[in-house]
Amino acid sequence: MSYYIGEIVKLRADFLNAHKKGDYIQAIIAGEKIIKKYEENGDKDSIDYSIDMYNLGVAHDDVNNYPAAIDCYMKAKDIREKKNQKTVEYANIINNLAIDLSIMGKNKEALPLMEEAILIFDKNYGSSHIDYILALYNIGNIYADMKDYNKAIDYLRRALVKAQRKNGFLKNDYADIYSSLAKCFERLGNYREAIRNYTNSIEVIENNLDTKSFYYMSVLVSASLVCEKAKFYDKAIKYSERALEIRTSIMEEKHLDYITSLNALASLYTKSKNYKKAMEKHEEILGLVKDMLGEEHAFYADSINNIGVDYGNMEDYENAIKYHEKALEIKNKIMGEDSANIAVTYISLGNIYSKMKEKEKAVEAYQKALEIRKNYYGEGNLYYIEVLNAIGKFYCDLGDYVESCDYYMKAMMLRSTIAEKSSMGYVKNLMEMTEVFSKAGKKKQALDLIQDGITIRKKIYGEKHPKYADVLFAKAEILMNGKDYAKAQSILEDIVVIREEMLGSDSVDFKEALSLYADACRLSGNYDEAINCYERSIDLNFEQDYDDKLKVAKEKVKVALAIFGKGDIKRANMYYKKAVSYYTRNKIPEDDFLYDSVLECVRYNIKSKFYNEANIILDKAEKICENIYDSKSSKALDLYILKAQILYDWGKDREAIDYIENILSLFNSDNDDESKSVTKLYIMLSDLYLKGNDNGNALYNLLKAEKTAKEKDYVSVQNSMGDIYFSNNEYDKAIKRFEISKNFMEEYKMTDTLEYIHVHDILGDIYKIKDDKDNVIKMYEIAVLKRKKLDKKDIVYINESLMLGEIWSGKENDKKALEYFSESAVTICELSGEDKTYGAVLMRIGSIYEKQSKFEEAYGMFKKAERILKVRTGEKSVEYLQALGKRADIEYEKGNKDEALDIYEKLYLTSKKDNVKDIFDKEKYEKLSKLYKDNKDYKSLLKLKFRR
Repeated sequence: MSYYIGEIVKLRADFLNAHKKGDYIQAIIAGEKIIKKYEENGDKDSIDYSIDMYNLGVAHDDVNNYPAAIDCYMKAKDIREKKNQKTVEYANIINNLAIDLSIMGKNKEALPLMEEAILIFDKNYGSSHIDYILALYNIGNIYADMKDYNKAIDYLRRALVKAQRKNGFLKNDYADIYSSLAKCFERLGNYREAIRNYTNSIEVIENNLDTKSFYYMSVLVSASLVCEKAKFYDKAIKYSERALEIRTSIMEEKHLDYITSLNALASLYTKSKNYKKAMEKHEEILGLVKDMLGEEHAFYADSINNIGVDYGNMEDYENAIKYHEKALEIKNKIMGEDSANIAVTYISLGNIYSKMKEKEKAVEAYQKALEIRKNYYGEGNLYYIEVLNAIGKFYCDLGDYVESCDYYMKAMMLRSTIAEKSSMGYVKNLMEMTEVFSKAGKKKQALDLIQDGITIRKKIYGEKHPKYADVLFAKAEILMNGKDYAKAQSILEDIVVIREEMLGSDSVDFKEALSLYADACRLSGNYDEAINCYERSIDLNFEQDYDDKLKVAKEKVKVALAIFGKGDIKRANMYYKKAVSYYTRNKIPEDDFLYDSVLECVRYNIKSKFYNEANIILDKAEKICENIYDSKSSKALDLYILKAQILYDWGKDREAIDYIENILSLFNSDNDDESKSVTKLYIMLSDLYLKGNDNGNALYNLLKAEKTAKEKDYVSVQNSMGDIYFSNNEYDKAIKRFEISKNFMEEYKMTDTLEYIHVHDILGDIYKIKDDKDNVIKMYEIAVLKRKKLDKKDIVYINESLMLGEIWSGKENDKKALEYFSESAVTICELSGEDKTYGAVLMRIGSIYEKQSKFEEAYGMFKKAERILKVRTGEKSVEYLQALGKRADIEYEKGNKDEALDIYEKLYLTSKKDNVKDIFDKEKYEKLSKLYKDNKDYKSLLKLKFRR
């Protein structure tokens, strides 16, 4: 026995010596010999056997032979469990076992072992011990492997806090915790926290560890990748360049890995729009490939093609084509004309010709790429789909949305047959299709499509991931394009919250969402929120380059527009001047946005009757117009209309007429882009002639406008002509024009508008003049119904309801008459309270009830009318006395003779005293006489007859 133990001791020394030297294979050989000695001597249940089995497992770990390591740890664990020795050594065994099981993807088996180990470490060492901290770290990694990132973050943060407080904690482990946290945050889409943790990991390595190592390089690469995802391209470039420096220090440059890293760096420069630096890297790659593989190689041709792409990005299309054709020449020579690799160069050529607006050449290049990939891969392949998408984008940029949609749709359908609908590519296709539908004005189809993308992304990533926010942003853009600003605002508010939390306030995507959210607020009338967001957007911009300054310039203009929207015109004009000054001071070229915004400022000033200020701002617009537009362009026409509007509103009618007629002589109304503006000028000219009572010239210009008018302008023209004919008492011609307007609005679903109501008002008025009661009813009833639906109850609504009540009463339709009189009474009370008119309408309602012998209802109406009229018109007014008389009649009919007698006597005496004849007619005289006779009051009867 002593001989056998002695051999194990000697072999154990060999094992430890080999392991210490890093000769893990020799260590494994020695370890296996040790185990064999135990087995030969039947000693497989001892603690020593367990220890040596554990050591062998560690050696297998060192050479990444995890299945063998797991087998060793399991045997060591079983022995300890049989002997009920769940000590720290046992915890170390199951800790390592759990790590290896996790590496092998058996996380559900690993987790309970790691949790058991941490309890033992806590019991024996306390929660500040290195082994306890590392166990927390390992549990965190297991949860991360199980994709439960929130739990992983919880354990990793606990490990980090304890590691920060622990002296002597290994710095590489400390850096690992930060890196693991970063990976978890990255998986959740919280790139802000991921970058922060990678930055901390890098700082730990730089301050404490070897910076010329693959470990440091891998952390830099990971940090660069997450910065790229978050679009922090400058940071990504910084990390990528440092990783590249390390790579060159530990391996030679003439290596494909190095070239791959250079290409990745060039791609980052391209994304940051630093095309010159991208080209420098591609030229460096070209030199390396030439030295390594020679000029007649596909990689060399691809490198030349990449330089062509750089020239294209810099808009040097001549050199771009030159390099692409050179790449084609090499590929044709070494691979043949139909090689799959050639297609990418044809796509690049197509992209260049697309930028040059050379449609035929672009289509030819794209179709060549499509044909090659179809022949080589077939249609059910991602490379083929890539070309379909390129062609779809090409046609979309051209504005040919039907053709674009065909290609995108085919790409999407093919993708759905070869990949899950949850794939990134499928959702990307959805978003591209959505953009086409949106640009084509097909809002509903666009929204339906993007909703599929939202559902998919929500299911995969949840509601806080930037990728989910991206599809929401696409939906918001559709709503903005469709002028549904309130809905867009609600969605953008969520996007702003997601992007700030997950990307940070310095992210370009956050700033983009904040700016569009501000636009949605402004355009939906939420001006204070818009101003706050624009100003925050300006504060977040460091104005480091031209693009930054351009964004700030635009936000400053939008602040002015939002203040205009609030109605604070003086303050808005001050902000407008500052914004324009910023453009000038920073030498930012005048563009469409500035021109359109300046015109919008003019419109606000005109609307608020700040004509002097409007004129001053218009002078600036004229200068911009002269610099960037042709004087006969549709853009210039927008300015001319505002100039005419100022003259019109200022009351300079003759000057306005001459100006408009001069402008109209310059433009061809057949041009669709100009026809709307030309129509407005003709309408304005017509209004000016009407002001001067020149109906002839007014009609002439309206007839001109009619030829080009569309939508609301067409309605306006017809109504204006109808108004002129009406004022001339040419009722049939007026009816014809108003009927045309009415029919047009019905055809184009414009019936829920004030214009539609107005047409029915006027037609009803004309038919009333012509005593055509049936058509009066037809027109007024529609007008009343529409006003009620749109909640536009006003004096016209009341008058038309009263008129309808009178007409229906005349037609003996008491039910309809009561309906309209009652509606008018309710509306009068809502708008004016219980006034004189309200009392009069109650009298009218009471009369109908009286006629129907509904004396109780009639009495109620007359009694209420009497009370109101007594207050509103006085006790001696005809209106009050008539109400009193009506109540007396009801009292008489109901048999309340004493009450009736008192009122009749009062009315009789008032009529004699104040000479008000209308309140005591023959019928009331006879009723009073009868009441005297019935009471045998002959004295009063004689007085009545004598006075009469």
